[in-house]
Amino acid sequence: YAPKNITTTLKNKLGKTLGSEDFNMDENTGKAIGTMILVEPEYRHKNFRFGEILRLSSIMMMLENKIKEFEIFSKNTAVFFHNKYKFEPAIMVFSERNLALKMILENCKNKVEYEDIYKEANKLLKRCTIETEASSQRNLCKETNDLLKTYMKRITKKNDYKDHPFSNGMRMILTDKNIQDNKDFFNDLFKKHEIDYKI
Repeated sequence: YAPKNITTTLKNKLGKTLGSEDFNMDENTGKAIGTMILVEPEYRHKNFRFGEILRLSSIMMMLENKIKEFEIFSKNTAVFFHNKYKFEPAIMVFSERNLALKMILENCKNKVEYEDIYKEANKLLKRCTIETEASSQRNLCKETNDLLKTYMKRITKKNDYKDHPFSNGMRMILTDKNIQDNKDFFNDLFKKHEIDYKI
């Protein structure tokens, strides 16, 4: 009844479902929207990497169907997971942007190594209340996304996710360009999981 709605299912040899991903794909527009990625509760946080395998399957889906952009709304607890696989913040809703900036301020307060990030977030949040024109507000979303990218890159290096929790989820996007730019990273993962695929 909805041919654009697709579910990828990861199963073991006995046919038991280990995880799945639901998404909507439109080859005409070159866009896909992920609605849910799920690893069965008994396999979570046990280092089986089923979420990673599902992510790799969505990368294969994008490349094989010439999808240019894969959009998701990440839960707050999964932002770093998606960022690891080269999804980038793509906030467009003004209230969502403001919450993200407040979260950065909360997480970076009194942390010397994040002082520049803190100052920039503070500046942007002040501008959000002053620059009320729609075009300025949209531009502030773009600037916030850029700041989030810089912020997350720094946390990934330091591996201190727990000190920087996200209080809210956010819209994130993976582009075919990002996949190509990081093909060595993805090809190593395909190899690690013995998936017969190469970018």
